[in-house]
Amino acid sequence: EKGARPPPQYCQETDTLTLLPEHVAAHRAYSDAGFLTTSMDAEVGGSQMPVAVSGAVGLHFSSANAGFSAHFALNVGAAKILQHHGTDEQRAHVLPKLLSGEWCGTMCLSETHAGSSLTDIRTTAHPQPDGTYKIRGNKMWITAAENNFG
Repeated sequence: EKGARPPPQYCQETDTLTLLPEHVAAHRAYSDAGFLTTSMDAEVGGSQMPVAVSGAVGLHFSSANAGFSAHFALNVGAAKILQHHGTDEQRAHVLPKLLSGEWCGTMCLSETHAGSSLTDIRTTAHPQPDGTYKIRGNKMWITAAENNFG
């Protein structure tokens, strides 16, 4: 029956989101089947499928639930950034967790004045002498920041 299932639960005290058991099971099955790594290079455990083939595989999942399948794209996007721009330490520590589905990639785009219009965002990142960045700006939320996928 429509609406019989409770929605995901957010706990403000711990800033965590508890997803539906079916979503957690689907995430685990997708990850365990190796779909997170279809377009990744072999050096990080990927299948090195062309993006068109990997996209065709993902199309079946996104047609079933576009919003949910976005979580997988966040994992792959974060993994590709780390693979090409991360330090050796970051690659060794974070990549395996992202590509196994233990951790979930996130994105932080929306600002109160701009919504998701990336041409209107004002947040900036300024390199610091110690190699870190000072970030200035405000965000409304972080997609997939806290969840119980892992």
